[in-house]
Amino acid sequence: MTTTTIPEVASARFTKEERAYIAGYVKLEKKPVGTLMREALLEKIDDFYDIREANKVLKEIEKDPSRVRPWSELQKELNDLD
Repeated sequence: MTTTTIPEVASARFTKEERAYIAGYVKLEKKPVGTLMREALLEKIDDFYDIREANKVLKEIEKDPSRVRPWSELQKELNDLD
């Protein structure tokens, strides 16, 4: 198994058009570019894992659709607990 070393500091190259696009977002968010880059990458990774888990659940549902219940049924059950 190979390990990947992640640098503490990373850089990226952007075209003139990309820089202009990013500059607009930086102005809107009022955050440093590095912070926005870090947040975007971490969100992308989080989305990847969420999608992977959702696909696992969908496969389980396809195997046994009888386990799926309507949301309204679950809401009623939760309301009955109050």
